Amino acid sequence: MINFDLGDHWRNPLPIDQAEHEMPRYYFNVHDDGNSLNDDGIEFADKRAAGIEALRYAGELIKAKAEQLLGGNPWYMEVTDERGLLVFRLNFRLIDFPLAAFAK
Repeated sequence: MINFDLGDHWRNPLPIDQAEHEMPRYYFNVHDDGNSLNDDGIEFADKRAAGIEALRYAGELIKAKAEQLLGGNPWYMEVTDERGLLVFRLNFRLIDFPLAAFAK
């Protein structure tokens, strides 16, 4: 299992139980051999902004855990909305093609 915790990547200053949300809240959950679930979520202006952040966060995870990811185990990130509906899914897997080294 790869630990995908990056600490304080998303620190949302607004309380979760705020009566009125001005912006929708999105949850970024990483799945590999175990699960790293985002219980707090973070607010974004819209779906596009959440998608951009999902790609940026995935890039940070890849940089931070590159050596661990060389094992080729697949992992994915799911972004859900406040209702728990899937908004995005990013799939990642390093596939090694050893025969490519012999091609000329």
